[in-house]
Amino acid sequence: GIIGAGKVVQRAYLPGFSPRGSKNSKTEFSWYDYGGCDNGRVVVLCGKNVDEAREYADKFGVPKVCENWREVVEDAGVDAVCVATPNYLHSEMSIAAANAGKDVLVEKPIAITLREADAMIEAAEKNNVLLMVNHTFRFLPAVDISLRIVRSGVLGRIVSVKSKFGTPGPDLWAPGSDWFFSRDEAGYGTLLDVGIHAVDLVRYLSGKRVSDVAGFGGTFSKNIELDDNSVCIFRFEDETLGIIEASWTSVLDISVVVSGDKGLLEINLCRDKPVRLELSSGRFEERKEAGDNNMEIAGIKGMSVEGSFYPDIPSETEYRGPFQHFIDCILDKRKMPISSGKEGRDTLEVVLAGYKSIRESKFITLPLKE
Repeated sequence: GIIGAGKVVQRAYLPGFSPRGSKNSKTEFSWYDYGGCDNGRVVVLCGKNVDEAREYADKFGVPKVCENWREVVEDAGVDAVCVATPNYLHSEMSIAAANAGKDVLVEKPIAITLREADAMIEAAEKNNVLLMVNHTFRFLPAVDISLRIVRSGVLGRIVSVKSKFGTPGPDLWAPGSDWFFSRDEAGYGTLLDVGIHAVDLVRYLSGKRVSDVAGFGGTFSKNIELDDNSVCIFRFEDETLGIIEASWTSVLDISVVVSGDKGLLEINLCRDKPVRLELSSGRFEERKEAGDNNMEIAGIKGMSVEGSFYPDIPSETEYRGPFQHFIDCILDKRKMPISSGKEGRDTLEVVLAGYKSIRESKFITLPLKE
């Protein structure tokens, strides 16, 4: 059962839970295009605009539509619940679903306070159900390949990690979804909305825990009460440095740079060749056969071009997307999601530390005391 029928449901959840390879599994947004999934189907869609929800239910073959989200939680025919609503509702709905014995997939951010996130994790543990947060970029093949490169050690000691997530803003991505600009409903602005993706990618790729955060942000362009641009500087527990930038006034820019003392890994999810590796030692050794630049680094095949290595990017990862991974983890209770409630909570903590730093104009040391 899916609670919420907005743009992310229309563009990600409904295609994501459609039969693998079906027409309905296709979506116009490449970072949501996981090709559908096996062993799961949507049986009820809940939305405050029932007519719009029914339109999409008909398109995706969902048999039931409702307006009251508690009908989804209480439906005996529902095994798992997806919560894709404005941020302030995530905790209440997820806890209710967990208390009803339903496994839960909640859209990022997990919640808007650590207290709420902790209560969600506790409810899931108490009821022996799954709690997963949809940090969708962890499941992209380009990110998966990048993680393998970082873990191979070819970059040497990681010195810094930086990421930017910039968009023109939710008013263009999801017209009419005014809740993004409401402090009561969204909680915070760009750092929580798109910056949380950058924070999560930095945490995921580095595998390190953030210890200190300095945040800067403001409202530069949009006539709203929340931040439309933010920057955070991190220090990890092992002294590695990190920077993230979040923007609602940018051209689409989703990028990460991992710098080590032996090389640099660049990820840009808006390019045809999204991953580039460059080593400090200079040009890669190319094959001697004339015109053949194919090679293998750290067990990953790719091509050497003008001193850079561009790995081959597979069509999917072993997880086959967040929606298939959610179902697989439900079917195998021993499997912990790579974007568990705990992971979502730790990413949220960094974001909230960023906002605390912005308010107080000082470094914030984690763990955060809310």
